[in-house]
Amino acid sequence: MEINFGQRPEPLAPQNEGFVFIHNVPVEKRVRTEMGPKNIEDCEVLLMVGLPGSGKTQWAQNHSQENRDKRYNILGTERVLHQLRVLG
Repeated sequence: MEINFGQRPEPLAPQNEGFVFIHNVPVEKRVRTEMGPKNIEDCEVLLMVGLPGSGKTQWAQNHSQENRDKRYNILGTERVLHQLRVLG
């Protein structure tokens, strides 16, 4: 496998019209995502264990809404199944 992050002048394969390598995006059009935690101590993982339908996901969603500053990622069955669907 070979990846070209711009170190080679020519792309390895034909590019779609309008394609731009990430390093060629003008600075004024770049958007920085929010910074992650500065320390590992600021990270938090919650593991919910229980029977299906017992309210784990509902609790996690409520907890996430009440603590938006922590930016939780909720991984559950519905989320995984959604990610596995083939579009089209």
